Amino acid sequence: MVGGALVSPIKIKSGGGDYNIRFFENLKDVSKTINNENNFFIIDKYIYDNFELVNKKYEKNIVSVLKPNEKIKTLETIEKVASQLVRKGANRHSNIIGIGGGFVQDVSQFTSHVYHRGTNLTLVPTTLLSMADSCMGGKCGINVSSFKNQVGIFKSPKNIYIYKGFADTLSKKLLVDGYGEILKLLITKNKSQTINFLEYLDTNKFDIDAVNKFIRLSLLSKKPVVEIDEYESDYRRILNYGHTFAHAIESLSKNKLGHGHAVGFGLNLANFISYRMGYLDKKIFHKIYNSSYQTFDFKKIIKNFKFSKKEFLKTLRTDKKSEGNYTNFILCAGYGDLFIKKIKLDDKLATFIDEFYELNV
Repeated sequence: MVGGALVSPIKIKSGGGDYNIRFFENLKDVSKTINNENNFFIIDKYIYDNFELVNKKYEKNIVSVLKPNEKIKTLETIEKVASQLVRKGANRHSNIIGIGGGFVQDVSQFTSHVYHRGTNLTLVPTTLLSMADSCMGGKCGINVSSFKNQVGIFKSPKNIYIYKGFADTLSKKLLVDGYGEILKLLITKNKSQTINFLEYLDTNKFDIDAVNKFIRLSLLSKKPVVEIDEYESDYRRILNYGHTFAHAIESLSKNKLGHGHAVGFGLNLANFISYRMGYLDKKIFHKIYNSSYQTFDFKKIIKNFKFSKKEFLKTLRTDKKSEGNYTNFILCAGYGDLFIKKIKLDDKLATFIDEFYELNV
């Protein structure tokens, strides 16, 4: 352990500048690293209220304390944050420190990209989803009116700092939000890591050391994908595995369904379609499905969010990956073997969806 780091850093190659992900055992070491006269903080309200990350000496540099929800991911919020940066004397050589989950991350990334045509960015992710997935890759989306993630940029951070103890503070819902993305990323990598994670899910018990191990493995799975195709021109699209279905069911539930539950459900539906179309071995489908069923609460999803074929297909057509009556789905041919397939949004697809629903009744 060097300088408070728990394990060796992960280095990410990026067109916007290479950056490191460092892992910390002690919160005080994170605090020492980020407290600086030229650092300006955008911070999640829960973290601000419960953790001493920003020293009193630098509290004047706190730009915004945000309560995370979809309402903060707006251009109006960006304008307010930028105004505060001006008032507090931040310049193009300043560092914006985003401390929080995905919502705070998006606001911090977008602001740092446009403020003075670009300032340095450091992320301190605090939710499992943000630690295991979204902190890496520079992808950022902001909502416009009622439309989600319609304005976006790619902004590489200068550093990412992950504190082990944050995982121990999360609710079951926030853990499951992360579990969905971890499962997605491990399936993109290989069999052994996926099987180990499925076995962890089967225990139905939280283990902070195991979770932090899977955070690192998840990031290592994502690393080669974002390095090959950082700006999502082609290959990076495999990271949308399960997400087309997940976004549809989230939308139809009016966002009452947690993202992790939706992703877990979505990737298993993608696997079922892969199996029914002859791409995926039935044993692999059932292995992933059987370990996912309880964690992502499929029975509750089916009970509370049963939608008609017409509603589901209509929502799928609005996805930004759709082209007319077709959508590009990510299908699975096995562990570490995902591929893009254009599928018609027709009665055949609706039948597969119905068959999958029937498994969970």
